[in-house]
Amino acid sequence: MRLCYMALFLIFLLTTQARSNLIDQRWEQPQPYVSGGSGHSIYLNSPIGQEFTPTRDKMTAIELAISADVQNMPPGDTPPITITLRENAITDNIIETTSRVPELLDTTAFHWFRFDFDEAVSLVPGNRYVIEVSTLWAKVNWVWVGWQDTYGIGVPGRRIIDGIAQDSAHAFGFRTYSAPEPATLSLLSLSGFVLLRRRH
Repeated sequence: MRLCYMALFLIFLLTTQARSNLIDQRWEQPQPYVSGGSGHSIYLNSPIGQEFTPTRDKMTAIELAISADVQNMPPGDTPPITITLRENAITDNIIETTSRVPELLDTTAFHWFRFDFDEAVSLVPGNRYVIEVSTLWAKVNWVWVGWQDTYGIGVPGRRIIDGIAQDSAHAFGFRTYSAPEPATLSLLSLSGFVLLRRRH
């Protein structure tokens, strides 16, 4: 009986792992702002984006390093931030979009905000993609934080796009999440082990 409980617990862990997400591509620095850090207004620098080159074929979410500037802003509601995932370049085909209104937290530092896709987005590992980010001119000026010593200085597929111009000296703070390989084989192996032990 104890073995059965252990097996059920392991199956639960494997199933939970299969539902979790793995970070594929990232560029990040610790809080607070570090030397070489800078922020770009998402609205004022539109179109604004970050190139990335995935190594996995299913993307489930994107996180952005965002700060907020609320000084001298027009009145209104807190505007949403929209992510548009594009192929190859910021003017090329749209693959998927997702939006959310980030919580207005401490405005003296940046925060990581996660944008989930309704379904996993299919990508081709090794191809170039762009995370385009947009917002409205309203009560909050959302700022995308970036740093020098980048994710890939001068490497096509890893540059930022700030108002169409490509800047190879910085990269914005971002993380892409992908779906892990299913744990089906492990579950089958574990189930076979439990049945074998029960027969003995």
